[in-house]
Amino acid sequence: MPCTDACIRRAAMIAAQRMRAGFVAGAVLYALGQGCALLFQWPLLRRFGLQGYGDVGLAHLGLVTVLFLADLGYASLFLREDPAAPGWNARWRQALWHRLLATLVLDLLWIAGVWWSGRGQGEGFRYLLAALSATVFGLVGYSAPLLARGRMLAGFIVQQVAMPATILAWFVLQQLPGWDGGLGAGLAVSLGYLLQALVNIAVFGAPLQLLWPRRGGGRRMLRPALQLSLLSIAGTLHDRLTPLLLASVAPAFLPVYLFLNYLLNGASGVFNQFNRLLVADARGPAGEHWAGALVSLVLGAAAVGALALLVVAAAWGSAEQRAWLPWVTPVLAAGATTLLSSVLAALLIGRHREATMVPLLLGGALCSALLQVAAAAAHAPQWMLWLRFLCVLAMAAASLHLCGLRLNAGGYAALLSAVLAVSLGGGPVTMTLAALLLVPVAWTVWQRRSLLHTTLSARA
Repeated sequence: MPCTDACIRRAAMIAAQRMRAGFVAGAVLYALGQGCALLFQWPLLRRFGLQGYGDVGLAHLGLVTVLFLADLGYASLFLREDPAAPGWNARWRQALWHRLLATLVLDLLWIAGVWWSGRGQGEGFRYLLAALSATVFGLVGYSAPLLARGRMLAGFIVQQVAMPATILAWFVLQQLPGWDGGLGAGLAVSLGYLLQALVNIAVFGAPLQLLWPRRGGGRRMLRPALQLSLLSIAGTLHDRLTPLLLASVAPAFLPVYLFLNYLLNGASGVFNQFNRLLVADARGPAGEHWAGALVSLVLGAAAVGALALLVVAAAWGSAEQRAWLPWVTPVLAAGATTLLSSVLAALLIGRHREATMVPLLLGGALCSALLQVAAAAAHAPQWMLWLRFLCVLAMAAASLHLCGLRLNAGGYAALLSAVLAVSLGGGPVTMTLAALLLVPVAWTVWQRRSLLHTTLSARA
């Protein structure tokens, strides 16, 4: 028995080290990939100017949207499937058929939309025509099965090849006569995604048979995939609603909101790299441990950050900056809560319980949207931001329950400290109470290494 316990502890340590290394690698590679995606926009802006860049930039946004929607949720679904399992090749090819059909439909809609807006003229339409093949090359990606197989570094690398290759191709094409416009930029994107597809094939060692879509079957697999896709689309639409409403009721705050949202989206992207690992290991002790650790990290950091924001604003902020606190705090609080919810969602997906999230998140997003629209109609933008935060918090609490997790005493202290800091302003009494509540938080983390309890249903 002692030997068995020692072996179990050693296996848990190895799994934890593997998760930690994978998280760091994923975060770094994601940051590099996003940096290259942002860098590609700079030469486009220099080449086409503000007006021309608007057309090309919208066409590029259409490309990104098609790639996102055409996945149909399969990228998450195959994270929890072992490529060595019987029938995996057939399921992969069936999924490829579904994704190919979705890509063709979305491509037609994309072309129709750009044609309608510009009558087939301009650099944006030329970019679209040249970049169209990138939507097909983007179907060839084996990041999910590589991660499911435990090849974490390779799984993260193969999804970040396209944009660096695109930048290099664009610099070369600009030197060739006739290829320095939208046609050349779109071709550079297609070449980048072609190279990424070839790298995926080489790294995964996939038989060429996997590139041939398989018609028929796969309906049982399509339903959970569409559920995941629906959740992603609903979340995206929910995020896009707030700035649209702010543009009409609080245009002065809109630039601040967009900047904060950009920072929060960057943090969310880093977290999503961990979430992809968590989906693959959700049923194991390492996955449960890391999910609890990350939720505790977000909750503890939110409590400390909320108090620090008050202290900094009181000590060094100007009167104008302090006036923005009631606007900024609900945005930051909602962002932190969304990070926490993304970890819980990954845990549920890895346990094949995504169906339980659909009514919860769709209902929560709809309720939030209705409340935001009502607040905007009443010209109460601050209420709009606070109501959005409360809805996001309610969805996170329900997700915590679905995962079989609950806050311990330190977790409740952290939550109360953060709520006091963000909701009652920066008075001396509030700051003192929020600071005192951090003492049991620190004690609980030191004693238990977590701000959560795991209930009996956690592994269900």
